[in-house]
Amino acid sequence: LPSSTFGYAYASFLDEHGFDPNQRAAVKYIAKDDLAYVMTRYRQSHDFYHALTDLPPTIPGELALKYAELFQTGLPSGALSATV
Repeated sequence: LPSSTFGYAYASFLDEHGFDPNQRAAVKYIAKDDLAYVMTRYRQSHDFYHALTDLPPTIPGELALKYAELFQTGLPSGALSATV
């Protein structure tokens, strides 16, 4: 991929940190299949935001990213994750 593309930035982020979006734990406690699918995709796309914002997978980086996700998605999990 050309180095100026999002795909390159995303693949580089995954490689640099040894992450695989398909190895995330399954979504629990959501009974409806369609809502579980949405939450699965939300969790799989989390590292997209790391690549877009250049925030590292550190505690300060995750806190900043969770607040960004809260304002982007409106999901309360962003606020809960950033304050607990």
